[in-house]
Amino acid sequence: MDERPANPMRAQVFSLPELLREQFDALEARSRALLPTPTIFAIREVILTGCGDSQIVGDLLCAEWQRLTGIPTRALNAMEAARYETALPRQQHPQDPLVLAISISGEVARTLEATEQWRARGASTVALTANPTSSLARAAAHCFEVTLPHKKGASGPGVRSFFLAAQALYLLAVRLGEVRGRYTQEAAAALRAEWLDSATALEGTLPALDAALAGLAEEWQELPRYELLGSGSARAAAAFGAAKILEASGHPAIHQDIEEWVHLHYFAHDPVNCGTLLLCPTNDAAYSRARELEPFLQRLGRPYRALTDARGAKDFAAGEASPAIALPTPPAAAFTPLYHCAALALFAAHLSEICGAEYGRGGRGPWQDCADGGTTRRSRRLPIPESI
Repeated sequence: MDERPANPMRAQVFSLPELLREQFDALEARSRALLPTPTIFAIREVILTGCGDSQIVGDLLCAEWQRLTGIPTRALNAMEAARYETALPRQQHPQDPLVLAISISGEVARTLEATEQWRARGASTVALTANPTSSLARAAAHCFEVTLPHKKGASGPGVRSFFLAAQALYLLAVRLGEVRGRYTQEAAAALRAEWLDSATALEGTLPALDAALAGLAEEWQELPRYELLGSGSARAAAAFGAAKILEASGHPAIHQDIEEWVHLHYFAHDPVNCGTLLLCPTNDAAYSRARELEPFLQRLGRPYRALTDARGAKDFAAGEASPAIALPTPPAAAFTPLYHCAALALFAAHLSEICGAEYGRGGRGPWQDCADGGTTRRSRRLPIPESI
C-alpha cells in the first residue's frame, strides 16, 4: 500500500487482497456448515436476489453458480423476486427453490420481503449478510454470515462488502457442486485455491491500474455522463462501475449490454460528451462483437477506453495513444469481472476526488431521505401469507 493522501474509496480497493485472504478460511468453513446434505440434494433451482450492489453481485456470479452446481440459476432483483416471480404458477417441490437473499446490512425492505414471501411458499431461504441478528437473518431459514471488518478512514460506497459477498457466493457454489458430485474433493480444493490465488494476484495489479484510472479520471473529469458496456458477467461489472460512479461522484452513468448498445444507445445525441468504457476480456463470448464497436465509437467521436487484457490491448491499439487499459488474467476465470470491478471503483474514486464530490451527496439537501438508509429500509412490505 503506497503512502498517497487518503482517498477512502481508493483505500477500500487497495485493502481488498488482504481482506479476501483474511476472510477466506472463515467463509469456506461457513459454506460447508450452512446447508444440510438433504437440502442440497433437494434443490432444483436457485434464485440469487438483492438490491443495488447485492443484486449486481448475484448477476456477476450467476453463470458461475450454474456451472459449478449444475443447478439452473437466476439472478433477480428483489422487487421482481418478491412481487412478480412469486405470483407465477410453478410446480411445488419440497425445499425448492433455494432463494439466496443478499443484503450486507440485513435490513433492506425489499430483500427482506422476498425472503418472507418465498419462505412462506416452502422455499429454502438463505440470508447472506454481515449482520446475523438482522431482520433478514431472522426471516431466513439459514444465515450465511459475511464478517466485514471495519477499516478506519475507509468509509464510502461499498467495495469491500461487494467483494466479500462475491467470495462467499463462489465458495458456497463450490461446496454445493462438491456435495452433489459435480467434481471430486481434490478438484473442489483446486477451485478454492484458484480463487484465493486470484485475490492475491490482484494486489500486484493495483498500482498500475490505479495510475491508469487516475489519469483517465483527470482526462474525463469535464464529461457530463458515462456509459459502461459489457455482456455476460462483464455486464454485471459494468453495472457495478456505473453504481460506483453515481454514488461517488453523482455523474449520470448507465450500463448496457454490448449488442443492445448498438440497437439503442448508439443513437444518443452529443456523443462527444459521453465517456464510454467497454469491458471486453478476450476470453469473453462477446469479444468479437465488442471489437466491432470500436469503429462506431470512433466515428461518433465518443471518448472511450476498452478494459481488456494484454492480448485485447494489442487488438485495440490505434494511432498514437492506445484506447485500451490492460488488466491481467486471474488464475480463476470467475474472478475476471472482479478485476474489472476493482478498476472501475478506482476510476470512480479518483473522479469523485477530482470533482470534490461527497459520497452519496452527503445525505443532505434533496438527498436527505437516504441519510439513515430510510429510502431502502423504511418501505412497507407485503403481508406474509399464512398458507399457500
